Amino acid sequence: MNKNVSKGEALKHVLEQRDYGLGNCIAFGDGMNDVEMLSSVGKGCIMENADERLKQACPELEQIGSNQNESVAKYLQLQFGIK
Repeated sequence: MNKNVSKGEALKHVLEQRDYGLGNCIAFGDGMNDVEMLSSVGKGCIMENADERLKQACPELEQIGSNQNESVAKYLQLQFGIK
């Protein structure tokens, strides 16, 4: 795989096509392959059951519940006032 291929680069490419900025995005991750994506968006969130290396690499990011408990959906509902 090309060394420049990552979730962060893919997200950047998609958003450029839609004229939408990374700063306006929320991303969720649980593995080391998410580091670039999480650090490039306006709000990065780490799952509670994420790889410990990710938690150590990005201590400034908010940790939310487990991905086994629909935590992403619950987080988005809370952030956007969705019931």
